[in-house]
Amino acid sequence: MKIVLLFFAMAITAMAAPLQPEIVAKIRDYLPATFYAMPARASTRRIYPLISATSNTYDRKRSFDVANTEFALLELSDDGKRALLAFADAKDKFKSIECWFKTEDVLDLPKTTKAEDLEFEGLCLLYHRNGGKRPYLFGRSHNPSAVKLGEFTYKREKFQIVLTEMLRVRDIGDKCVAYALAYAKIHGEAKPELYEERVQTMLAEDAYQPGVHWDNGSKPLLAKVGNGGCAAFVTDFAAYNFNKGNFNEGEPFDKASEIRGGDVLRLDGHFIAVVSRNGDKLFTFDGNCNSTFRKSKTAYSIVNGELKGGKFLRGWHYMPPPTEKATGKKRGASAGK
Repeated sequence: MKIVLLFFAMAITAMAAPLQPEIVAKIRDYLPATFYAMPARASTRRIYPLISATSNTYDRKRSFDVANTEFALLELSDDGKRALLAFADAKDKFKSIECWFKTEDVLDLPKTTKAEDLEFEGLCLLYHRNGGKRPYLFGRSHNPSAVKLGEFTYKREKFQIVLTEMLRVRDIGDKCVAYALAYAKIHGEAKPELYEERVQTMLAEDAYQPGVHWDNGSKPLLAKVGNGGCAAFVTDFAAYNFNKGNFNEGEPFDKASEIRGGDVLRLDGHFIAVVSRNGDKLFTFDGNCNSTFRKSKTAYSIVNGELKGGKFLRGWHYMPPPTEKATGKKRGASAGK
């Protein structure tokens, strides 16, 4: 099976324009590729293929949802005006169908885009288009390097536009995907003073909201380990907030009375993350609760030095202990948020 590149939708500009020659050349180095369509016109909701590689006539018998269809980019024309895409056959998801599209309908990058080598330290989180909402977290870079193709701003929040290898390959139809062109946020060193900001951002990520499917078969988005279900989620918690590769890379402890904000806890049959501790009240975050996520200020608490809500087996600290002045008060991120 051929390895291909995962190519996700980028920013939408007001005017349609062919891809610049240097960008066409750079993308060709990694073809085939996959992506979510990014039309030049922000109002576009559905796109149509062309009837042939040389025609300007659309095939109106077939259309695609811009925000929810993942494509494989197989080829770009020399002038950057046309793109050959593959998509999974609706009748057989393991097969692909190929069609030509106008580049302005499916792929638009800023006119000022330039390809630059990017070396980074820390975690490179990868995002794809999410309609008019904040970009959607789907994974992270496998290597501490990428090709930077520009920047994207969403409500004053800046994202890099990068081309990079993903942690895991993905299947798009009969194409095996190894790379991504995506929005990116780079998390540098995980300092304690950054925890409050990072955990609040994680709580707001669409990928981790109640209602999003996350069951025993779900794997971490941000780590390559094989943990599943609730263990997969606390692995992502440790990665997102502390740049760790697994949930148990913190300082181990065995007494429930020592629980504090930023901890990962192993219970009998379950794993949870402690967002914050306020006195004996715990604000917790866990996955695989009825096959989705749960954020709760009442599911768990400390009573007489013991955990109430589940049988505590072991925990891992990632944050330093609270100061004497803060003891018995807020420990970790704000429990009121």
